[in-house]
Amino acid sequence: MNNNVLYQEKDRAWMINVIFYVACVILGLVIFTYAIFYFKAYMGNQEIMNIDKNISLYGTTDQKQQEAQVFDYKKKIDDFAGLLANHTMSSNIFTFLETNTLPGVIFSGFTLSTQKDEIRLSGQADNLSALGKQFTAFEHNKDSVQSISVVNSQIASSGKINFVFNISLDQKIFAYHQ
Repeated sequence: MNNNVLYQEKDRAWMINVIFYVACVILGLVIFTYAIFYFKAYMGNQEIMNIDKNISLYGTTDQKQQEAQVFDYKKKIDDFAGLLANHTMSSNIFTFLETNTLPGVIFSGFTLSTQKDEIRLSGQADNLSALGKQFTAFEHNKDSVQSISVVNSQIASSGKINFVFNISLDQKIFAYHQ
């Protein structure tokens, strides 16, 4: 029985050795193939650099000057496009206020912070109902308003309600494309 166990272990050891050597050969082939592709890519990059160098030698001085002028124009256009893309229209606030102001509410002043995208509105409402409706109108305008809070409200001697709203606006309200 011991001989049979030794025979099975030798048989397994032989199979493990074969699998190990096959894996080593495959690994060697993979490394060799990688080295060949790396060398070919390196040689291709060197050839491209030589071609680029040769291309830069050709052309007249007039063509080079025109090319420099074209690149200068392209840079100016790209700079201007960047300015337009980042341009904000603060005057869109007036359209927003005109559209969303309800009867019985008068805005007497505002402070705009484009860095924080906030506007602080002060004004006067005929009564608490008008003030509540105005607050709700701003609050339900989810396209432009992110949040709104009443900073101050008090009843004036005339019976009207003086108030101050602080409104956090969505940045798209300042977009040039509106």
